[in-house]
Amino acid sequence: MAKLALVQQQTIIGLNQLAIEEWQEYRTEKKKPLSQLALKKTTNLMLKYPEIQQQVMVDAAIMNDWQGLHPVEAPKNENRLGSNTGAHQPKLTPAQRTAAKREQLRGSRSSDMGVVATHEPNLRPSVGQPAE
Repeated sequence: MAKLALVQQQTIIGLNQLAIEEWQEYRTEKKKPLSQLALKKTTNLMLKYPEIQQQVMVDAAIMNDWQGLHPVEAPKNENRLGSNTGAHQPKLTPAQRTAAKREQLRGSRSSDMGVVATHEPNLRPSVGQPAE
């Protein structure tokens, strides 16, 4: 009679269980299953990152046919200046992007200091005119 091994699976808080299972399945399909030590090391690596980043790491490794996991950047949002509403916004020219960035910086500087930008007349007297 064949012996059945009972493996107790532990839920680890902060570990994307779906991602680790996908990674194990991928490695098994590639005929390179993870050893217990490799699984432990992989789990420790993944726990250094948020769960969404763990999934990004596994997805990138599978798509690129890697044998191991590596930290990768999540896909970047194309529209960095505007809000991420999902609505299509027209592409800006380099000059428009520069102007928008300047406006954004002006606004953040003013709000950081609690200063409201207002237009005040020049209160300095002109040369040759007495001060009032």
